[in-house]
Amino acid sequence: MTAGFIGSGTARVRPLGRSDFPAGVFAVPANVTTLQITPQAETLSRPSFMKESYGQALDSYVKLQPPQINLTWDGIDNEVLTSVFAGILQTVNETAQTVTDEAVTAASGKWVKLANRHLDPATVVVTDSAGTTTYTVDTDYQVNAELGMIYFVPGGAIADGDSVLVDYNTLAFAGSRIIGAKKAAVEMEILFDGRNEITGENVFLHIYDAKIRPSEGFNFLSQEFVQAQFEGELITPAGKTEPFIVEVK
Repeated sequence: MTAGFIGSGTARVRPLGRSDFPAGVFAVPANVTTLQITPQAETLSRPSFMKESYGQALDSYVKLQPPQINLTWDGIDNEVLTSVFAGILQTVNETAQTVTDEAVTAASGKWVKLANRHLDPATVVVTDSAGTTTYTVDTDYQVNAELGMIYFVPGGAIADGDSVLVDYNTLAFAGSRIIGAKKAAVEMEILFDGRNEITGENVFLHIYDAKIRPSEGFNFLSQEFVQAQFEGELITPAGKTEPFIVEVK
């Protein structure tokens, strides 16, 4: 009697074509909630046009097509986000700097963007264009330090259209930046160490080259755990005769 299949397992991914992931080096495992392979085929038929058998197949041939893959992660890190946004991941290291007398035209009741983000809010000083009058924070203006924006409070001492000068320091910033919509697809090798929870059998899957692209958008305001969903096809690399193998033991 055959048994059912309920799967668990850990997927390890190696991005292809990157110097920081040479052969045999894989990323830290992530929580993959969907790992689905769907074989594809195209049926070619030679139909009959003869009166006695019109429309029937005289010959039929099933031609294999590249298998399709569907992947879903619910652990979102910078690498996954980069793939979600079809982007390129960059490392950012910005040093702190001091800005003096940045000229800004006030817009009463509106936010005005400065030249920099990541401000030190304690260092922001707004004066008139002559530098002789210093305005009061919260009474005349407000600061969004993260975005680097100034809000000019209606009814304050700064009138709409006034020219003002802004002094501030920026904070050092170290992090990552994703340059979006730069890479249509990513390629990766996948090792899957799985198990059939019904039988206890171990299931090993080795995908040599999966070329995937985002299949769903990313909701920045989701009130549930966001999932990163991808689809694509499996490629048979040089030196192989198949795109993947499965072992059960």
